[in-house]
Amino acid sequence: MDKRTAPTADRPADAEVPTWLTGPCPDWCSTPHSASDHPDDRHHDGAYEAVELTTMEFVDYGSPTRPNYRPQVALIDLIQGYREAEPRVCVVEGSDRFVFYLSLAEAEEFAGVLLRRVADARGQSDPS
Repeated sequence: MDKRTAPTADRPADAEVPTWLTGPCPDWCSTPHSASDHPDDRHHDGAYEAVELTTMEFVDYGSPTRPNYRPQVALIDLIQGYREAEPRVCVVEGSDRFVFYLSLAEAEEFAGVLLRRVADARGQSDPS
């Protein structure tokens, strides 16, 4: 029994495996799949991690009479279409106004550049 057919909390042992699901889910996939998923929703999706962006303008999540200002967040996730060869790293500004996707190679290069800029700003020569 592979992960595609293995029972989980979201999918009992007798649940029908979607025919569009061509193989087991990656270990990081947290999306329950069903045969009726819309074609646009047929993908593996991980649990996102949030990074608060405290230097950006805070957003009012409250009402006009009870403001509730909180920092914006960047959400980082993995997503992979069921026919794609590898996942992409998805970075979303919390209100979905800004989204970009990176291949694994692009994400690794991006992370390296970020670490070098942080090291430069801290006066360090080695980003590790």
